[in-house]
Amino acid sequence: MPVTNPDSFDLLNVLIGSVRGFHHRVGVPRAEVDLSGGIDSAVVAGLCVLALGPQNVTLTYLGIHSNPTSRDRAQRVADTLQTPLIRFDGTALFEGYVAQMTA
Repeated sequence: MPVTNPDSFDLLNVLIGSVRGFHHRVGVPRAEVDLSGGIDSAVVAGLCVLALGPQNVTLTYLGIHSNPTSRDRAQRVADTLQTPLIRFDGTALFEGYVAQMTA
């Protein structure tokens, strides 16, 4: 469905409908979104929550040598969307992989 008036809520409704329709077609009622602390992942998380409901969205934050500010932004997104955030510091795991690959 084309959006003919970008100033209306048509675009938002089309995006929500697309997310909802995809999940219905594939038979997966839940979504997982990895938040980076940036705007793109925050928008995707918001669309998923609007389309599927906060109880059907899992938000994660995987930090690897990450700035705490990005983690804090991800947490604020999760708080705003009323969805828990699973946080994992993957720095040690990443460093282990790098050490094995360079050995």
